[in-house]
Amino acid sequence: MDSDESSGHFRDNPFRLKSRKDLSTLPNEHPIFHVQPMNSWLQEADFTSKDIAPLSSLADFESFFGALDLPALDEKLMALQTNKRKWCQWGIGVGMDSNYGLHVCRDGFTPPTFQVFITDVQASRIFGFFPIRKDLGYSRKNLSAQEMWEEVKKFYETKAL
Repeated sequence: MDSDESSGHFRDNPFRLKSRKDLSTLPNEHPIFHVQPMNSWLQEADFTSKDIAPLSSLADFESFFGALDLPALDEKLMALQTNKRKWCQWGIGVGMDSNYGLHVCRDGFTPPTFQVFITDVQASRIFGFFPIRKDLGYSRKNLSAQEMWEEVKKFYETKAL
C-alpha cells in the first residue's frame, strides 16, 4: 500500500479507477474502453442510499427528479445540520462507478441551489506502453435550477456521443 492509500486519499477519491491493477491491463481489455452500465442511486442527508432504476437518459433523469419530494429531503438535511449530527448533501448519482458519471446534490436552501460533479476519466498510453489517465471531470457549485439542468443535459448529450 502506498502513502496515498494509507492516508485514505486514494481510497476515498470517487474519481479513481477501482484498483491500480486496472492500469496494467492490455489496451483492448482496459475498463475505460468498455461501456459500463450506468448505475443510479439516491443518497439522503443521513448517508443512507438506495439503488434506483437506471437513469439512462435525460428523460429518465427528469422523470425521477420531478417525482422527488425535495422539501422532505431538504427538511431532513436541515434537521441534521441543526442538531449537529453527521450529514451530507442529499444527491443523485448516475454512473459514478464508471469513468463517466454525474452527481447532482443540494448546495444551498435560500435560494435553492445545486452542485454538479461530472467525472470523465480518459485513458491513453505514452509511446504505446505506459498507461496514463487524464481526469477531465469538474464540479460546479451554487447553480440555480436552470443551470443545474443545463449541466445535466450536457452530461447526457456527451454520454450519447
